[in-house]
Amino acid sequence: MYDNKNSLGTRLAEERKRLGLSQQELAEACDSTRESIGKYERDVNVPGGEILMSLARLGMDTQYVLTGVHSMNLYQVAEEAPKYRPEPTKKQVDQEVLLGVLMGVKEYLNETGRELSPAKETELVMLLLDLMSPESVHDKSAVREAVEKVILFKYKRR
Repeated sequence: MYDNKNSLGTRLAEERKRLGLSQQELAEACDSTRESIGKYERDVNVPGGEILMSLARLGMDTQYVLTGVHSMNLYQVAEEAPKYRPEPTKKQVDQEVLLGVLMGVKEYLNETGRELSPAKETELVMLLLDLMSPESVHDKSAVREAVEKVILFKYKRR
């Protein structure tokens, strides 16, 4: 078993060396003996839960020691996350953009005394989201003008 490069013992020794510790130093930090650490590294014995907890506290990647798969820290997760995010679709809208359009619609309706059913208000908001650029929703006059045009064209009084 000792010559297996993919063994638990080999990975334990690799992690110990990465931390810059001798077998004796690791043993002392884990409240164990150098002989026990040597047996773990030669795959004669397997470390138990208490030893694994001590190894983790020292900064050892115990997931790697046990499985051969490195764990990720929070910084690595943050770096990897964008790779797994789906591409935005047309209907996925930035919250700030949606809020700008909603507020523009509400302000226009309040100022003009117009009333629309909730279904027509939703339809109006969706139309405006398709028509307006994300930058233009921050310009109140542009939002108001777009709302007015869409309402006059789509929902004119009959």
